[in-house]
Amino acid sequence: MIAGVLASVLALATAVAPVGAAHASDRMSNRMPGSRWEVLDVDGERAPRRSKAPAATLFMVADGTLGGTSECNSGGSAYMRWTKAGAFTGTDGPIIFTAMGCPVKDGTNFAARFWQLMGNATRWERAGKLLTIRASDGTTAQLRLMSEVR
Repeated sequence: MIAGVLASVLALATAVAPVGAAHASDRMSNRMPGSRWEVLDVDGERAPRRSKAPAATLFMVADGTLGGTSECNSGGSAYMRWTKAGAFTGTDGPIIFTAMGCPVKDGTNFAARFWQLMGNATRWERAGKLLTIRASDGTTAQLRLMSEVR
């Protein structure tokens, strides 16, 4: 069953991602200009914290692409973009993550709520080292700057 699920995820990833498209999470690991954010809360629910690794992160690459982590998985979208004017575009495209089985269930559930919000994200606002993301349904997420490469 797990092999079937993984095969489906891989098939979906290759079917919907443009040829040669790299996810933002891959590029941030290579120190591309951009910023990495830790998700602190989603609509008032605080992120679970039991280890050094955040439950969810967001990478905002300088070229406008997005990626991040969902507990022990990484991924992003070849379609979603952020703009310097504080908006998001392409939120109707898929957000694809690796499908490893993460051991921390509450972290996985929290990360899933954040990435669900990102599928409806409309605006972002930065105030120093804090980032607020607003979705079309009124939900919000608060994030803290982890690192920035210029």
